[in-house]
Parts: sequence; structure tokens; C-alpha cells
Amino acid sequence: AGGRLLRDVRLFDLYEGENVADGQKSLAFSLTYFDPTRTLTDEEVVQAHDRVLQALTERAKATLRA
Repeated sequence: AGGRLLRDVRLFDLYEGENVADGQKSLAFSLTYFDPTRTLTDEEVVQAHDRVLQALTERAKATLRA
């Protein structure tokens, strides 16, 4: 969903416990967006990131914690 700009995804935290509903997990990911030929604009990264969030919502029923 991140398209050609999404170069790396790493899970760096998994939490189950207080403030997380029973049967659910809180996952934290680091996403790296990159183009070797140029500097990305903020808008390009935001659009790619929004597509990732939308796909996680639709396919995995994930919700974003603030």
C-alpha cells in the first residue's frame, strides 16, 4: 500500500495490557520512505502513509492510537 516509496517496515514494539482492550495488541512500526533519485516532498510521504493507514484499517481492522 505504501507504493514504490515505502522501502522498509520494522515492528519495534508490541504491547498488551493496561489501556489496550482485551484480546487486542498495540503494535508500533517504523516506516521508511525513500527515493534514490530525489528528495521526497512532505505531500508525497503523507499520501503514501495515508494509503498504508487506510489499507491497515480495511484489511486488518486496525485502528490508529493517538
